[in-house]
Amino acid sequence: MRISYEIDKKEAQALRERVQDQLEALKDTRTPLAKMAIILYQSVMKNFAEQGNEKGKWQALSPFTIMARRRGKKGNIGRAMKTTGRPITDFNAKILQDTGYMKASIYPKVEQNTAVVGLNGEEAVIGRVHQFGKGRVPARPFLTLRPEYQERIVKIASDWLKTRKHAEGSI
Repeated sequence: MRISYEIDKKEAQALRERVQDQLEALKDTRTPLAKMAIILYQSVMKNFAEQGNEKGKWQALSPFTIMARRRGKKGNIGRAMKTTGRPITDFNAKILQDTGYMKASIYPKVEQNTAVVGLNGEEAVIGRVHQFGKGRVPARPFLTLRPEYQERIVKIASDWLKTRKHAEGSI
């Protein structure tokens, strides 16, 4: 007695194509990475909105910086105070957002198998100084991932892996 099963060529080809499609789907990380890059971007934008990060507020602007912004150039602080009659600290200046160029140059991107947020051109040089500090410019880290955004990234990765595992089970 013997049992046999014969697979015709069409059925074998269809099965092979399904397996290949599932293997390709496992390689394609672009969609979850794009979502993660957007979340990284949102975390950085929240840092700008709150003028600080998850560790606290950024160091306040120096009186000289405030006066320079008020006058539109680097000027004499003492003379400016005499002419305005107001304390230097009453100027409502947003930290790291004088012109808005640096903030506007921040972009989310997927590079190979990595989600990133970066800065373009000359603003990247300026951003590095503010991120890490240099000379009399204090570090004001703006490229940070807040815990609540990290949780969202972990969920995206987890959901993606679950759908891949489910897809493998359907072969």
